[in-house]
Amino acid sequence: MKVQRDIRQFALRGLLGVLFVFGSAALYAQPGMGGRFDGDRAVNNQMTLLKERLNLTKDQEAAIRPLVSAEMDSIISYRQRMTPGDQASRQEMFQAMTRLREQTDQKISGLLTKDQQQKFQALRQEQMERRRNRMGSMPGRQGRM
Repeated sequence: MKVQRDIRQFALRGLLGVLFVFGSAALYAQPGMGGRFDGDRAVNNQMTLLKERLNLTKDQEAAIRPLVSAEMDSIISYRQRMTPGDQASRQEMFQAMTRLREQTDQKISGLLTKDQQQKFQALRQEQMERRRNRMGSMPGRQGRM
């Protein structure tokens, strides 16, 4: 069905956007990878974006924050367990993070009004496009997305 396909595309696009936001930040959680990573700060940044773009109520914010925080913790954990240079490990991580993103987006969407859901979908689309554009401009990355 078209609706199921659209939902899958939305989830994948959302994952790519969030991977950009959280994935690049989580890189710094790795020892020797350029510095200290502040997961709380990343969660706060994501929540600020969601509050501003979706006009969340206090109750929605209180319900969504733990979802974003748990997702961040999982992303950091996946990245720390990944074996550097191991493509299979990287692929497994990507698949796990894809499932995580889909689940988190579904939970978040369930807490939003119809209007907010549309805005959320648009936000995820923008994040995916930004990531795709950045990845495409990196040497050796053309054609991978």
